[in-house]
Amino acid sequence: MTRVVGLGGGIGASRLWRALAAAVGAPSLTLVVDTADDLWIHVLRVCPTSTPSSARCPGGRTPNVAGVRGETWRCMDALPGLGEEVWFNPGDLDLATHLRRTAMLRFGAGPAAVTRAPAAAMQVDAVVLR
Repeated sequence: MTRVVGLGGGIGASRLWRALAAAVGAPSLTLVVDTADDLWIHVLRVCPTSTPSSARCPGGRTPNVAGVRGETWRCMDALPGLGEEVWFNPGDLDLATHLRRTAMLRFGAGPAAVTRAPAAAMQVDAVVLR
């Protein structure tokens, strides 16, 4: 079996990895995603260029330039009305991932488990590492 390792993050890398998954099969991929833009914002642990967007493509939740197709931003649209400045604008489906990640971290899960959980939930057959 051919093994392919992908290094990167974000939508650009996830599109490449989707093509690689089609060429060699997702189970042959190990994806090492970057953590450079990980941050705490709005009391959530957000990883905007790593696991959520990187894991989506091999699992079929295909992102477009603005996020997942059919994405909405109702939550983030409501924040300015509550007095919260919004400079980072994840969509509602991404917020679900960030909520789950934050809860896992709060209850003691480590980075590896926090990476595996959304990948497994999104039916990503590739190995995803952070």
